[in-house]
Amino acid sequence: MSDYKRKKSSPAYGYVTLIGSKPIMVQSGESITFNQNGLLNNIQFSPPSDTLIIRKSGDYRIEYVLLIDGPASSSTYGLILNDSLVQGRLTNEGSL
Repeated sequence: MSDYKRKKSSPAYGYVTLIGSKPIMVQSGESITFNQNGLLNNIQFSPPSDTLIIRKSGDYRIEYVLLIDGPASSSTYGLILNDSLVQGRLTNEGSL
């Protein structure tokens, strides 16, 4: 049996959130400190923090949701991975 077939899969998944009722201003390049989390598997996170550590290397799909509310809501956002903007049509967006 090949080494590939003998290794067990160890996925990492989970979610973190920033919950609050006050608006926040985030400058370009600034980290967001998340204050809550749900179920985490193979991910290290201790709120409040701006860092998530995936314990096992591999290929992962990263999904995110930005909820905007209020009459004067406007934002631009991007997904940063290893200090670089992830390029692609859904990774850097704006909403006015």
